[in-house]
Amino acid sequence: MAQTVRPTDFDRILREANQLPLTSRPLLSLGFHPWYIQDRDQVASEMAAFQKGLKATHLIGEVGLDYSPNRLKNVEMSLQKSVFKQLLQAVADQSTDSSPYLLSIHTVRSANDVLDIWTELGLADSSMIPILHRFNGTSDELTRHLRLGGYISVHPQMFNSKKGRAYLQQIPLDRLLLESDLPEGQTDQDLASLVDSIICSLTSTLQTLVEVRGQEVIDHLMANQERLYNFPSRMKDI
Repeated sequence: MAQTVRPTDFDRILREANQLPLTSRPLLSLGFHPWYIQDRDQVASEMAAFQKGLKATHLIGEVGLDYSPNRLKNVEMSLQKSVFKQLLQAVADQSTDSSPYLLSIHTVRSANDVLDIWTELGLADSSMIPILHRFNGTSDELTRHLRLGGYISVHPQMFNSKKGRAYLQQIPLDRLLLESDLPEGQTDQDLASLVDSIICSLTSTLQTLVEVRGQEVIDHLMANQERLYNFPSRMKDI
């Protein structure tokens, strides 16, 4: 599955993907990454594109909040929260029990606010499924997220801290997914090399996760992936 960072990019990329043979098409996720928020005029334009994109996919991401100091210099907290609420409400208005939306959520120093907004909008009882990407929050935030029915996608950097490894030992196997993120510094590679890099990253992540858990995990991960992503209605032509 490939994430996007701006709704206005999603339409173009989806049209290009739909020119590929069906078996070669990536699953494409509709996102508005907090790094790409500029100002309220741009947000209005992107939200219009987001509403259109909701008709083409049930995969949403990346969306979320980023409270790192450098990011807050560029996009104030209040604007980020306003955008995130608009995105979630738009998805909630479209989501149904028979056709739920999956959301990959960016939570840099912001997991508590993400979970507060999720609860405030009444999404705890919705069919929407939150996946926290590259989680680095507190133990309480992790517990709260799991109680809301959420998943964690395992990023390689989670293995680099004692806290991250402890989380990956504790999270139920039926709530884990793998992720690669785009290999840092490799965006100029040709497509074949980039795919090889992602495969190597995923393989390494899987091997390390087995070491951390002390058990085989592949069957559980594949079952989770199948359950969440293998739906005929996930992608549609527009």
